[in-house]
Amino acid sequence: MKELCYFITTISTCLSITDKIPFGIYLYATEHYVERIELKNDNTFIYSMNSEFIKYQIQGNFNIRKDSLILDSYPQKDKMIVRESKQGNKNNIVIKVSNKMGENFHYNLFITKLNDAKDSIMGEWNTSVIKNKRIKSFHIRDSKGLQSPEYMITGAFSNFFSVQFESNRIFENESWLIKDDKIYPKGLDGRLQNYFLIKQ
Repeated sequence: MKELCYFITTISTCLSITDKIPFGIYLYATEHYVERIELKNDNTFIYSMNSEFIKYQIQGNFNIRKDSLILDSYPQKDKMIVRESKQGNKNNIVIKVSNKMGENFHYNLFITKLNDAKDSIMGEWNTSVIKNKRIKSFHIRDSKGLQSPEYMITGAFSNFFSVQFESNRIFENESWLIKDDKIYPKGLDGRLQNYFLIKQ
């Protein structure tokens, strides 16, 4: 009898979890902006975003953890690759930035100093030079608003950083909120948005 009760409880638990998986198409649309994600029952997704200046589509895998939708792009790519070295004037820090095709682009650089103070250098192109300062980390945001992860400097004497930035959006264990059958996405900067996608 105990085994039967355990079996029934297990089935009901599985059913309740399955019922919460929000398969289907979710959409947010305005006159100049459309964001859409399709969650398939094989735990894959297709995400697309269209605006006046940006259009892209991403495929990958998803999971549900409590009230969160966890997204991972497939195939997975590094959001940013950094190579450290020691070059030139030891008092200057040089950060040379390109996309993964080797092309230059406009970007904003955000740095964290050794004392945890924050600073930013806006409207950069190709190379940023930080004079007479030591930093412990930095991240980059491109003109579309796409933001890299925070890069923590590893070398004690590194002062030259060659950066390859992924110019397409990548989902890497990214968590979106599910609430009242709506999905609240994160933006290019990794922050939850104040709008939601509605199931169609």
